[in-house]
Amino acid sequence: MLDRRRLGRLFLIEAFVVVAVFGCWLVAQRAVAGRAPGPSLTALPIVVLALQWDQLTRGLRERTRARIGLRGSARAVHLGLTVTGVLAFLVSSFLVVARHEVPVPLIALGVLLTLAGGTWGWAVLRGPARGRAVVPAAQHLEMTVVGRVATGLFGLGLGLIAAAAPWLLAGGVYAALAVVATVISLAIAVVGRFSRAVAELGAVWSAPQWTAFGISGAIICGGLILAGFRPALGAVTGVVSAIAVLVVFAVAACWHGRGDG
Repeated sequence: MLDRRRLGRLFLIEAFVVVAVFGCWLVAQRAVAGRAPGPSLTALPIVVLALQWDQLTRGLRERTRARIGLRGSARAVHLGLTVTGVLAFLVSSFLVVARHEVPVPLIALGVLLTLAGGTWGWAVLRGPARGRAVVPAAQHLEMTVVGRVATGLFGLGLGLIAAAAPWLLAGGVYAALAVVATVISLAIAVVGRFSRAVAELGAVWSAPQWTAFGISGAIICGGLILAGFRPALGAVTGVVSAIAVLVVFAVAACWHGRGDG
């Protein structure tokens, strides 16, 4: 049978990820407001994280047959809640950037709708699949040597982007290094996007690799926010964040997991 419980957890986790990404972006905007090189550029790490998450979960969705999990009215409700929540976040983002306002009610609505969508998908998939055909369970693919190398390169890209934003805020020679790091990390991301390498990683990753991605995301967002409030610490923050991400992914690439939970 289709692993409905695992798929339900994916819908719930995705909802929390959307809320967390927007929350990190909002705090980062407030931290760097009115300061060079500007909020839009220093928010780049969060944008990269969101894009990478989308690509990773695309591979995971294909393996878990996400389209089969929710159908008909259940899928319509999930999409309606999620899309409306994301639209509320987009409008809030526009108001924050253009008018320097923090529309708390609209943000709260976005959080509520997004989490409601994830909770709905999780709740529906907890129940039995009544009146539906039996679907063979997806087999977890083994992590090959190529997969481990690709995971290491993925971590390298995240490590570079972890250093880029704090270095931009530090200024001077670190700003030039930040540009180089950003170009390299974006090149890795583009290659992964058009070669489907990132999506394929999402299909073979197990709990250690997903945990490494979550920890790395927290490190990147935390480093960006810290450097935003304390630009003098930007240089050190960038170095420490990059090393931490590289170490986490080095361990994850060598760690064998039994499944993605």
